[in-house]
Amino acid sequence: MVAKTFANEDTDLERLYAQARRYDLLTPEQEREIDGRKWAAIRKLLELLIEDPFSRHFMKRWTSSCSRPLPDIERFQQRKHRALLRRELADYLPGGSAADQLAELAAKFTEPCSTEALLHCLLELSLPASLVVGMAEAVMHRRKVEVKSKVAAALIAWEGDWPRELPSDATLPAPATVTALAFEIERYTAARDLLIMHNLRLVYTIAGRNHNRGTAFLDLVQEGTLGLLRAAEKFQFQRGYRFSTYAFNWITQGVKRHLADSTGTIRYPGHVQEQVSKVHGERARILARSGSPPGDSELARAVRLPVDKTRELLQLRNLGVSLEAPLFDDEAGGTLLDSIPGGPFGSPGEEAEQVSLNQRLLIEIQQLDQAEQHVVLRRWGLHRSPPLTRAEIADQMSVSTEWVRQLEQSALEKLRNSEIMRAVYEDNCTLPNYKNGKDDNSNPPGIRH
Repeated sequence: MVAKTFANEDTDLERLYAQARRYDLLTPEQEREIDGRKWAAIRKLLELLIEDPFSRHFMKRWTSSCSRPLPDIERFQQRKHRALLRRELADYLPGGSAADQLAELAAKFTEPCSTEALLHCLLELSLPASLVVGMAEAVMHRRKVEVKSKVAAALIAWEGDWPRELPSDATLPAPATVTALAFEIERYTAARDLLIMHNLRLVYTIAGRNHNRGTAFLDLVQEGTLGLLRAAEKFQFQRGYRFSTYAFNWITQGVKRHLADSTGTIRYPGHVQEQVSKVHGERARILARSGSPPGDSELARAVRLPVDKTRELLQLRNLGVSLEAPLFDDEAGGTLLDSIPGGPFGSPGEEAEQVSLNQRLLIEIQQLDQAEQHVVLRRWGLHRSPPLTRAEIADQMSVSTEWVRQLEQSALEKLRNSEIMRAVYEDNCTLPNYKNGKDDNSNPPGIRH
């Protein structure tokens, strides 16, 4: 079975390499011509979105909605839709670098304005190509055209919170507009894919450098290709550098992020994982060269980090322990699995106890400040909502992530100092040591102090 798996993977790799060899490396002139076709298609899409009455009204509603923060994550059926919108609209939402420009464009939509003036303002915004294509597909979706873009799906999910007024002269995009939009999207996709296909060897090279690190090579190729796709969408030849230079960082970022997320028992943030690899790699090189492990100060100088930081990184290792490992040095003493209590189902008493604890906790949380209540409830999903990260909560409250962290720390400190919470903790989290059906004080097993 293993041999068959390796054979299949080798066949897939050979097929990928053969496909990449069909596309020669592009010259600077070829890159400029292909990228020019891509952005020409994007410009034409913007023109069509402004000329058609329904599409123009769609753009008006979009600019007006961008003046407010994105809805809470609970309003989206799929969590990834909100994350995708945050990525695409980071510069245009309140507080973004282009928020003022977008506000000016929204004002132009409310007053008589020529198509050329609106188009000029849109081009000044430098909207991402993926966002423009997503808008076009969202408009085409009104004519029951299948949505292929994830950005379009996210915009459609968000559109339910936009102003609901419809234009008086059109309730659907014109069929000719839908046809023209589809043609320009095809032009854009063809140019983007051509940039990708001519640079697939770069993906294989970067994936090969990170091979044999606990992840299948084909998975690294897939993640690297996604990074290459993102680079092809954002590349602009006017900035004066080659596409391969621009795409290198995007591909590397995708590969390293996948390695950080998929390898090891414990997941660390990407930058922490890089520092851990750097410290342990340098330690191994010094050990191989000198024959003795380096001291903390020597290692810190080699990696150019503070000594305290180096010591912390040395303690971070993704080490897994088998549940079948002996509990003690004597193998006859049982395994770690034997020491884990419980089975696949909890007892009814445990479930009732958990409900009582939740109710007690919610009562105590009501004693906190309103902002602290919001952070604690959203951070741990205590009101039947998914737990949110600090960044997501900060986006909801229109504050910084550091402010959310301080609110969370303040709330936890108040709960920790609560005498009621301390008593509940001691009553429910201090487990008695039972011996032959009795604890040390010979109380029945169901009685707690």
